[in-house]
Amino acid sequence: VRYLAKENITQNPVDHTVSFVQPNGAIFEPSLSVGTENDTFTVLNLAVAAAPHIYTNSFVQSVLNSLIKKSKSSMFQTRTLRELLWGYKDPFLSLVPYPIPTTIGVFYPYNNTVDGVYKVFNGKDNISNVAIIDTYKGK
Repeated sequence: VRYLAKENITQNPVDHTVSFVQPNGAIFEPSLSVGTENDTFTVLNLAVAAAPHIYTNSFVQSVLNSLIKKSKSSMFQTRTLRELLWGYKDPFLSLVPYPIPTTIGVFYPYNNTVDGVYKVFNGKDNISNVAIIDTYKGK
């Protein structure tokens, strides 16, 4: 049986429902891997590779090129598995003078987030409705 944590549990006695959110979380399980979170990989630097395709204006591209050089970033980078999974602060994105996210990771910011509010029937008025989802994210 898999246990799914629930937070912000609220009883709704009028419609016989319970509302809650389920926190998201992911972990690295060493026993299921051939390596550790400290193993390093050389991977494409997605921020550097994508920037010229997102901003095609030649002036903007020249500014981006200067920021790439200033940050000492390149097309490829070597990162630990921990950084790739859970997030690292990208030096190139940190120099961009606009309010953009500067942390990149496969599961960033997955941990400690929620997808939406579940509202399920508690079965008080009809036992066959226990755990039936009434709404999810208000729909």
